[in-house]
Order: sequence, then structure tokens, then C-alpha cells
Amino acid sequence: MVFNLSPFTLVALALIALFVYGPDRLPKAVGEAARGLRRLRTVLRGATDGVRRELGPEYQDLRLRDLNPRAFVTKHLLEDGEPWDPPEPRWQPGPKPEGWPEHVPFPSAAEMGMDEGADPFRAPIPHDRTSPPARDTSADAAPAEQASRTSADHTSAPERGAGVRMHDR
Repeated sequence: MVFNLSPFTLVALALIALFVYGPDRLPKAVGEAARGLRRLRTVLRGATDGVRRELGPEYQDLRLRDLNPRAFVTKHLLEDGEPWDPPEPRWQPGPKPEGWPEHVPFPSAAEMGMDEGADPFRAPIPHDRTSPPARDTSADAAPAEQASRTSADHTSAPERGAGVRMHDR
């Protein structure tokens, strides 16, 4: 597979190219693309050869894949071919204090104030007794409406430039 493309994707790309270029211009476009790839390959090969000449004879066998950091570490640090064992962790868990249970059991529905058999994950969130009670929003709406009506009744002189839009300036 070319560039990890599935055969279906390659066929779809060929059909799209056929529709875009048409049957008359498609062979010419494919030929130009192939010539362009050959030129690009030649330029890259020349650049690689130039780098090798500049680095000297000791780097003649250098490949660009070897410059990958993972490959570099694998090659230079693990040259003997033996697998690397990670060091032991610095922190080791100590013994548990005496009297601590192996695990803490989940509270039952009765302990959570629920009916037996109810889903404990759907339990209501307990409220803090020190927090103030929830406000009644219906009582707050009447003064707000009244305040908006009274402020609309009072007319004041408009500020200078208040009626001018930004794009008119």
C-alpha cells in the first residue's frame, strides 16, 4: 500500500482525478506528476550526497533514519543488544497501619437516608446546614420588574454622541 492508502481510497482518488482532468488530459497530468516526483527525488538525493560530502568519510554510512531520536538512543545506548531494565522505583509503599481495613465498604441505602433497593448513585446531594436556604426567585422577580418600569419612566438627556453609530463617525 502506498502511503498507507487502502485500495478503495486509491480507486476513489483515481476516479476523482478522472472527473477533474477528464480522459483527454489525465495521461498528461499523470506524466507531469511522475516527472515532478523524479525531479524531487533527484534533488533530495543530491542534498543528501552534499551533506555526506561535507561531513566527511566517517559519516558516509549515515542515514536520515538514524537521526530519529528513538533510533539514536536505541543505537548508541543499547549497542550491546541487551534489553534495558528500568531501575527500581525510589518510593516503595510501606506496611499499612494496624487496624486499617483492606477496603472501606460503600454505605448502604439506609445509611444514606434512602429507601432500600434505591440506586445510591442517584441519591440527592446533601446540603450543608451552615449554608443559607435557597432564595425564592418568584419574590425577586416583582421588584426587578417594578424597578425596570420606573427607570423607563424617568427620561434624561442623552449622552453626547449616544445616537451615533460606530461606522458613522
